[in-house]
Amino acid sequence: MILLYLTGKQVPLTILLGATVGVAISGAADMMQDLKTGHLVGGIPSRQQKVELLTAWIGPIIALTVVGLIWKAYGIGNETVPAPQAMALKSMVDAILGGNVPVDKFIAGGILGFALSMSGIPGLGVLVGLSMYLPMLYILPYGLGCIVHEVAKRKKGNEFITEKVLPVAAGLMVGEAAMTLLFAVLTVMGVLHP
Repeated sequence: MILLYLTGKQVPLTILLGATVGVAISGAADMMQDLKTGHLVGGIPSRQQKVELLTAWIGPIIALTVVGLIWKAYGIGNETVPAPQAMALKSMVDAILGGNVPVDKFIAGGILGFALSMSGIPGLGVLVGLSMYLPMLYILPYGLGCIVHEVAKRKKGNEFITEKVLPVAAGLMVGEAAMTLLFAVLTVMGVLHP
């Protein structure tokens, strides 16, 4: 909202600036996590930083290629590939540009998020917020995964989670993403039809 006013309500520039700041923050957080992991395994920070700075450009190219491929194969913001975050951002920008910003709702959400953060459950405010606008397609599997995690942790302990559950979960995510990418490539090539 602040960026919209600073840019004179230029939506493309505002989104570009917001995305740039978001990518910079996530890149910095990722690099710090890598440095921590490197320290734990005896890595040399200066070498890690050199390699990360030399290869930082690869990630955006791959990400943009994948998004472009999925967009060409299925489109984005439809039943096949819903874009709930984009729709939430669009509705907020439309409200600001239309002059009917629901300030009371923003304040109420902020107060509720603050109260939920005081519950002692880390990230509860974010989780409740996400569950309010993400479709059931995403929320239901996430909830089931959380239940599996908690049940397994109580019955088998934390070591079982680390040694067995996390590798299986990582495999599920990588496998699903790889198949989505493969289907998108086959669709663009004309082998499959959406």
